[in-house]
Amino acid sequence: MATGGLDVTARIAPTGGRPEPVRQFTFYILTRSYADIQKDVAAQYPLADRETFISELKISPELTGWM
Repeated sequence: MATGGLDVTARIAPTGGRPEPVRQFTFYILTRSYADIQKDVAAQYPLADRETFISELKISPELTGWM
């Protein structure tokens, strides 16, 4: 059975600068679209609505009212 490989080169350039190889920076290659990953995470960890989130904070009533 043959094996394969993947050679990836990433370059970054500051505005108006010369492109340089990316070093010491974590680089991820996604096997699915970012939108699909977001949907899975949202289904697994649903976010509370804003009012519920604020009401559960341990803060003063004044700050709660301001928020």
